[in-house]
Amino acid sequence: MYAMSRDSVLSKAVFGKLSEKFHTPVVNLVISGIIGLIAIFLDVATPTSFINFGAFIAFKLVNASVVFHYVRQRRAGHRLNPVT
Repeated sequence: MYAMSRDSVLSKAVFGKLSEKFHTPVVNLVISGIIGLIAIFLDVATPTSFINFGAFIAFKLVNASVVFHYVRQRRAGHRLNPVT
C-alpha cells in the first residue's frame, strides 16, 4: 500500500505517511493487522472463496480490456492481427 501511495494510486496523506521515529508506514501496518485479526476468526473455505471470486473477476476484466483495446484500435484505423 505504501508503494501504491508513493505512485499516487492511493492517498499519499493516509497510506504514504511514515512514522517519524521508525520510518515505517504505520497506517498500512495497522490496516494489515486489523485484516489479519479478522482473518483469524474465518474458516478456510471463506477466504478461499474470496480469492477464487477475485481471481475470476480479474480474469474477466483482463479479457474484456483486451477485446476493448482491439476494437478501439480497429476503429482508429490500425490493422491488427488478432492471433499475435
